[in-house]
Parts: sequence; C-alpha cells; structure tokens
Amino acid sequence: MVLNNFYNPKDSEKDKWRFQTYFLAGGTEEVKTLLKWLGHYDKSKIPTELTRKEARKTLKLFKKIWKPSEDLRLREKLASRIVQVIKPVDWQPQDIGLLQKHYDNLKKAKYNEADSIEPVINNFKGWNWFFKFRDTILTHCAFWLLLIFAYPKSPQIQAIFLWNPWVRKIFGMGYVSFAITWLPFLRRKIFQPFQPSLLADAKLDSFDEKSYFSSSRVIKDPNSKQTLTITQALPNIKGQTIKLLIINTKHRKN
Repeated sequence: MVLNNFYNPKDSEKDKWRFQTYFLAGGTEEVKTLLKWLGHYDKSKIPTELTRKEARKTLKLFKKIWKPSEDLRLREKLASRIVQVIKPVDWQPQDIGLLQKHYDNLKKAKYNEADSIEPVINNFKGWNWFFKFRDTILTHCAFWLLLIFAYPKSPQIQAIFLWNPWVRKIFGMGYVSFAITWLPFLRRKIFQPFQPSLLADAKLDSFDEKSYFSSSRVIKDPNSKQTLTITQALPNIKGQTIKLLIINTKHRKN
C-alpha cells in the first residue's frame, strides 16, 4: 500500500505519497476517503462530525483494509481512526454487526482502542441477542420450508422428518406440527404423496357432473319463484348469493 510510506518518519515528502496514492488508485471515492482519514498528520483536518450514513461507509472501508494493513505502519493510525469514526455517531441497533466486527479486530490485535468503543457496543447487547434470535428463527423456518417442498418426492425426508413425530416435535420447535396442520398450503403438501390413493375411490375419471344432485333445485332470486338445477346455479354462485339462499331455505322450511 503506497499510503504506508506517508508514515515513514524518515521521509519528508508526505505530499508526494498522498498524490501517488490518489493517482495509482484511480482517484476513486474510496481512496479519497482513505486520504481524508489516513493521509493527514494535522488533527484539525480530520472530520469531527459525521452522519450515520457517512460513518457506516467509512467503517466498511476500514474493515476492508484492516487485514491487508496487518504488517504496515499505518495500522496503528487506522485503529485510532476507527474510534474517531465510531464515537460521535448516533448508531442504530442494525449497526451492531459492523461495530462488533471492528471491536473484535481491535481486541484480537491487542489495541487499547477496543476499550474505547466497547461501551458503544454494550448499549446494543440486548438488540444483538434479538437479531441473533431472529436470524436463527428465520434460518430454521427456511430449513423446514425446503424440507416440506422436497417432501413429496423424497422418501427419506418423509420417513426421517415429517412422518417421525418425535423429530418433528423436537427439531420443529413445536410450531412446525401446528403449521402443517392448520395452514392449508402446507397441509396440501403433506397430503400430496397420498393424493392418488385418496382419490381412487372417487372414480373421478368416470364421474358425470350432470348426474350429481340432478334432482336438487335452488332458488335463483329470493324474491321470485324461479328455480334452477344445482348444476346450472353453481357456476354463478357468489358469496352473498349463497348467504341469501341459505336464509331463504330456512325461511321456506319454517
């Protein structure tokens, strides 16, 4: 890393190394950020106010260069800059992962700066557990959904997971059995391997729709006496019509 020469105490050509860093890196936004934070000895030129968005962007860049800077002189300055970025910002619970990564890096490398940002991370410890729990539940749900989608065509999944009540109860954390019992979509998946045998007695191939309740008749309009066969009425039945039909039927029986 060219910028490392900037921290050579015997080299007085600081501006030269700043320019070469900018030129050789292509003048990207990332190199501009690095020069802003690591290309100055004058503390007055270091930003003191940052938005959360700017701070996140800077910390992600610092995380990216942390490992490559392991044997470089600028690593010590980088450690202090991490603290300077973290301290003044009003962080949110969703930032805990990024903050924790920098804390772990600093702690592992035995930099005292880790102690400076530990209180910031401790403020979000409860949220950290919440996010870990959320991720665990989502991963667990995704795992069981994959099993259920593969279940109709996999005898191994059927025997080991879905048909074994103990496995389903223990590894399903209770909610899997409830879900496949009460959610229609999942329930249809569970019955899918048995569909041919369940429908065999119905003889659907030879079923004549016109003969089904052929003598049954329904009232088309509750205010009139016009009637239709049930096979004529079924294609046109709407939710409200069914309700009126039931009310009218009860009325006629009374």
